[in-house]
Amino acid sequence: AVVAPVPLEMRVEEGDNLTRIAQDQCGAADAVAAIKELNRDMLRGGDVIRPGMKLKLPAKSVAVNQ
Repeated sequence: AVVAPVPLEMRVEEGDNLTRIAQDQCGAADAVAAIKELNRDMLRGGDVIRPGMKLKLPAKSVAVNQ
């Protein structure tokens, strides 16, 4: 059986944005779409993140293959 990787989590810090998080944590700025998908319940279709939010992050291989 194929087991899907458990998403990683990170806490948003002051000054963070989705593009920077995607680049720094996932290795590619285009991972923003995968981050939005994993966190659609919190982001509600927007890009607004606030310090203290906990975001789920995709595995690096998933992030760059979408």
